[in-house]
Amino acid sequence: MTEGAGLPPRCGIDTVAIARIERLLRETPEEDLRNLFSPAELGDSGEGPGRAASLAARFAAKEACLKLFPREATLGLLGPADFSVVRDGYGAPRVECSPAAHDVLGRHRVRSIALSLSHDRTTASAVAMIEPAGFVKILAHAETDRILGMHLVGANVSELVHEGVLTMEFSGSADDLARICHAHPSLSEVVHDAAMAVSKRAIHKAN
Repeated sequence: MTEGAGLPPRCGIDTVAIARIERLLRETPEEDLRNLFSPAELGDSGEGPGRAASLAARFAAKEACLKLFPREATLGLLGPADFSVVRDGYGAPRVECSPAAHDVLGRHRVRSIALSLSHDRTTASAVAMIEPAGFVKILAHAETDRILGMHLVGANVSELVHEGVLTMEFSGSADDLARICHAHPSLSEVVHDAAMAVSKRAIHKAN
């Protein structure tokens, strides 16, 4: 079993007026902007006329991420500065978390936060969505190791359940499933690890 079903899917949405960020840029010293935006965010936004719109979208993303964890936000455990927007290798936005935010994500068993940014001439918007970690559990007979059942929770697990069904159809064991090669890195590895965990031989979790 790979442990932990965390938070159910949640979505945070926020919209920021670009004029608000334009005023912020006019009235706030550069060093104080670093209290709201990371160096990467300030650098990615450039210095041209689109800077305010770019930073507005990033601030909306911070607020959208914060709305995913209302309890922690209310208690003051998380703030907008705990989330920053960076670009991945393809230029798509990705959330980078502070150590405090990482702790919260780990506690809620959140694998990652998916992010979408957009803006028009007057407003910028962001959508943040939790991607839960999920789990796979394999139930096997204590003496024969024959697989009796399999539970899968999480995104795309419908692509994995056939392994357990096929093994059960042929009265296979958890060890039979554990001996099958699974591609690395891939989502299917979680099935392999769950099968290994039956005999306390899991690779990616504590046994």
